[in-house]
Amino acid sequence: MLTLPPTSIKNWANFLAKRVVSKGKRVCEVVTQVTLKKVANSTGIQYSQAQFAVVGILDPEKAKEAKNYSDGIKVMTRKLEIMPDDYITTTVEIDSEEVI
Repeated sequence: MLTLPPTSIKNWANFLAKRVVSKGKRVCEVVTQVTLKKVANSTGIQYSQAQFAVVGILDPEKAKEAKNYSDGIKVMTRKLEIMPDDYITTTVEIDSEEVI
C-alpha cells in the first residue's frame, strides 16, 4: 500500500489507465516501479512527483496472492475513519537541496 500526495494522483490515474487497464491487466497482476521526479510549481517551489512504470507481470499464483492481500487491505481501510488529529498541522522547513 502506498499513500500518494495530491500532486501524484494524476500520474497514478494515467498509469493505471494507459499502462495497466488498457493492457487487460489489473494493478495486482503487475510489478510496479515507483520513482520520484523533481518538479517545480508556478512559483518555483520544488517538490517530488511520483512516476510509475510496469517492470514485470506476476505469474497467476502470485497475482492471486496479491489480489487476496489487496482485498484484505481494502476491507480494513474502508472501515477507518480519518480524524482531524491524523493531519499534520505544523509547518516544516525543507531544504530545497534535499528534494529529489
